[in-house]
Amino acid sequence: MRLRYLILFIVLSILILLFLDYEKSVKINEYLDEKTERYTNAYSVIYSQHKELADTFFRTIINDDTVISIYKDINDNIKNDTSLDLLRGKLYSHLIKNYKKIQINNVNTLNFHTLDNKNFLRMQEPEKFDDDLENIKETVKYVNTTYKAIDGFEIGRLQQGFRFIYPIEDIVSNKHLGSVEISFDARSFTTKLMNQYNVESHFFALEKILKAKLLEPYQSNYLKTPFEGFSIDKRLLDQSSTNRLRSKIPEQSFIQKVQTSIANNKAITLYSSKVQLVVTFIPITNPVTKEVVAFISIISPEQYIVNIIKNFYIINIISILLLLMTSLFIYRQQKTKYQIKEKEHLLQNILDTTKHLTFITDFVDIGFANKAFLEYFNFKSIDEFHENYSQFSDLLLQKDGYINDSLRKKGESFVDLLNRTPESKRKAILLSPKIDLEAFSISMETIVFKEKVFYLVTLMDITKMEIERIQAEEKAYYDELTGIYNRNKLKEMFDIEVKKVKRFQHPLSMAMLDIDHFKLLNDTYGHLIGDEVLVMLAKLIKENLRETDTVARWGGEEFVVIFSETNINNAAVALKNLQNKINSIKHESAGNITVSYGLTEYKSNDTIQTTLQRCDTALYKAKNNGRNRIETA
Repeated sequence: MRLRYLILFIVLSILILLFLDYEKSVKINEYLDEKTERYTNAYSVIYSQHKELADTFFRTIINDDTVISIYKDINDNIKNDTSLDLLRGKLYSHLIKNYKKIQINNVNTLNFHTLDNKNFLRMQEPEKFDDDLENIKETVKYVNTTYKAIDGFEIGRLQQGFRFIYPIEDIVSNKHLGSVEISFDARSFTTKLMNQYNVESHFFALEKILKAKLLEPYQSNYLKTPFEGFSIDKRLLDQSSTNRLRSKIPEQSFIQKVQTSIANNKAITLYSSKVQLVVTFIPITNPVTKEVVAFISIISPEQYIVNIIKNFYIINIISILLLLMTSLFIYRQQKTKYQIKEKEHLLQNILDTTKHLTFITDFVDIGFANKAFLEYFNFKSIDEFHENYSQFSDLLLQKDGYINDSLRKKGESFVDLLNRTPESKRKAILLSPKIDLEAFSISMETIVFKEKVFYLVTLMDITKMEIERIQAEEKAYYDELTGIYNRNKLKEMFDIEVKKVKRFQHPLSMAMLDIDHFKLLNDTYGHLIGDEVLVMLAKLIKENLRETDTVARWGGEEFVVIFSETNINNAAVALKNLQNKINSIKHESAGNITVSYGLTEYKSNDTIQTTLQRCDTALYKAKNNGRNRIETA
């Protein structure tokens, strides 16, 4: 038993640990998803702010008549280098003052391009121009091809940046003249994230694009990172940041998850248990090729997840301790139950030694029952009994003269009913699968266990004695010839009906019936035929009365009927129906039989003698008035 509980404890402990670990993972993942959504939205907001700035600068500073006029001259003198130099100087002079103003808003570059995708003027480095950007900046080629503005992150010849490129057009002639680029470096984005959300943010660019596009002197500005294939611009880091970045390199599995998510162009937030940091990674694509070319990382020390993990271990310890205490408690309980079971088994063996139906009950539930009890009801166990019956009194058949649930008074328990019933009358008929009804005497002994009262109940089969008693009663109460009640039973039933009259004020009627010319019938056909006529009429009378009415043979050819809860008028109707039935039959030897009827209604203080006397008077009147009549008195 101990080994079983030890195994159960270990299994439950593992299940609890798995469940708590699952709950911990769900909470952490929900929190990380919220971080991803939060910082992705933050990035989108910052991007929209930069786009709005670029749109404003283009509308108010760049897209004016002077710039368009200069661009028209550029297109007219595209082969004349001297003229182009003069026009470049003119464009620079026109914009330099405003360019210095917009640099305050973190504008990194302001570049103008010709129709053939060459760099005409870099406001930040005016001495560098005329380099072919067709295979370097897909965005410039896109604008000069589609005449539509475009924006997004792109790596150029000198540096990386978020570029907003607009077409320069002569609205009057509806002619495309070239394009202009307003760009912000990545620091503008990471700085805003750090300032607004109190986090550490870094920008990583795709190494193969850097090598393919950047001029070689500028490639040395980029450092390798733990994220394979991505580099970081060291100019965007101060010394302290560089140290922090290098000290916060998380585990390899962490890095692998990041690279998989970035490759699938999906933002992700991960927690590194190694450095106890939460990091969100947001992929950035080239607006033309849609290829992932960079990503932003947002690092935040995370006490919330640390607390979740700490609470996880605390709850684990508490849960295991509680489980241990519960297991010990259950073990002790089960041990006690086992000991009780052994005692119950001993008690069961003792009860099984008797052939009488024996059980222990509180008269609400049966706790123990012997073998004889279960076999009598065809039950395999006491549990099967409980499935069919809720309490002992459900087993008792409702029959006059025997104890059953219907005899209980209001608020009375079945124990109270037994206690107020004399021992000689504690008899019951049990409902059982057997066809023949069997009677049992009920005896009980009180048992007090743990301040609770139980009863040892023994049911002894008294069927044979009851049959003998009933046969004796039948001789005392039933007419031997006709099988209906005799005088003794009639007197008893009359007393019962009178009590009902006095209690409920119901009416009560009585009739005496006498076979006409019965002596002549006996003399003519003999007493055997006379007896057949008596039996035939007794049966006919009983069949044509209600179950609540009583019929008895009073003597000779006379019968008496008690009409329960019936006044004299209704009784007369019933007698008339009975008279018609009798008049309609014939005995095969004696022929037609007629009966005279004397009817009366019970009066206050009547006895059976006074009531029968009035019936007899009415019957005498019926005989004198021609027989086969109903008369009242």
